[in-house]
Amino acid sequence: MPVSIPNLEPMMSIPYEGQLRIHNPETGQTTDAWSPTGDLTSSFSAYDPESHRLYVWGFSENGWIEVLHAGESWLFGERSKITPRLYNPKHDIEDVVPVRMNEALGSLFYHGYTAPHWLTGTQSYRFFQINGTDMRRIKIAEDKILTYFRDDPTTGMAIFAQRRENNSGGLVLPWSLVWYDGINIIEPEPGSRGPLFRFAEDPFGHGDLLRNSENQLFLWDGNSVTPIFQDGVFPGRISMPFFRATLNRWVIKGEEDWFHYTEGQPLRALGMPPGVVRSHAWLLGAMPSLDRWIPNSDELWWEQPNGAELVAKLPEGWTLSSPANVGVIEDGRSLAFLAKRSGESRDEYWFALTPK
Repeated sequence: MPVSIPNLEPMMSIPYEGQLRIHNPETGQTTDAWSPTGDLTSSFSAYDPESHRLYVWGFSENGWIEVLHAGESWLFGERSKITPRLYNPKHDIEDVVPVRMNEALGSLFYHGYTAPHWLTGTQSYRFFQINGTDMRRIKIAEDKILTYFRDDPTTGMAIFAQRRENNSGGLVLPWSLVWYDGINIIEPEPGSRGPLFRFAEDPFGHGDLLRNSENQLFLWDGNSVTPIFQDGVFPGRISMPFFRATLNRWVIKGEEDWFHYTEGQPLRALGMPPGVVRSHAWLLGAMPSLDRWIPNSDELWWEQPNGAELVAKLPEGWTLSSPANVGVIEDGRSLAFLAKRSGESRDEYWFALTPK
C-alpha cells in the first residue's frame, strides 16, 4: 500500500522486494528505483526536505535515497547506505534501529549500539544528528546514554531521555528527561516541571494534554501551560485518557485509582475498588444506562459518575478467557463474554448478561 511521507507530495510504496516506487497522484505516473538496503527493505523511516533524502529501514541496515521534484515529475537520485549499523543492547538485538525525524529542530537522530565485538561481546553507544548531508556525533548524548524521546511543544526543543534499565534490560520509569536545543543539553532546574511531551488531545478542543517524567498532567493551548493536578493527587504511572461523552469528562487510569478531569476543574480521584483499578480493559458500548463496562479476571463492573459498581461475578471456578472477548449482543441489551473453567480443562463457553 502507498504511504504518505511528511513534506513529500507523492506517495511511496514498496511493490516488490528491494524496489521503491513513487506514486504521483496528479498524473497517475509511477517511478521505480532499487532500494539502497536491498531485498530486506521493510519501510520508510523519515524524509528530510533539506537534503531531499528519503531514509529507508531495511531490517539489517539503514539507507537513504534522494527524491527530487522535476516539473510535474518526481525522480529518484543518488542513494547510499548508512554506517555504522546500530542496534539495541545485546540482550535485545534483532534488527538495526531506524532513523527518526525530530520536527522541533528539523533534524534527524540515529542512535544505538554497535554490534557486539566478536571476542568480548562489548558494544559502544553512538548518537548521530543528521542535518542535510552532514552527519555528526553528539558526544555528550553518548556519554550519558541518551535517546531521542519526543518534542517539547512549549519550548520548541527536542527531549532526550536517559535510559534506566532493570536486570532484564527493560526500561524503568520515570525516565530522566532533558532538553536538547540542537547544540547543547539543558538540564531542568530541581523541582521544576521539566520537559513536557504531548500525551493526548484535549477533547474539549482547547489544545493538548501534556505530561512530564513524573506523570504530572498539563493543558497546553499553544501559548500557556495549565496544570490539572489537584494538590496531593498523584496517580503514579498513568494510561492514555478516555473521553466519557455522556459525562463530558476525561477518565484516566492510574496505578492506584482512576481519575476524572472535567473542563476547568482539577484532576479528581474516583475512589475505585482495587479489583477494578487493576482491571485489564475498558469496554465502550451503547446499552441502556450501562455505557462503560470494566471487566477483570472474574468480575464485571460498570462505571458510575463517582466510582464503579459490581454487576456480576462469574461462578466459582470460572474466569474470563480474555477481557477483550466481551461485547454487546446485537439486541443492544445484553452483554456477551467468553469464560473458561479453571484448572486443566480448556472448555470455553459464552455467557450473556442482561441488566434488569
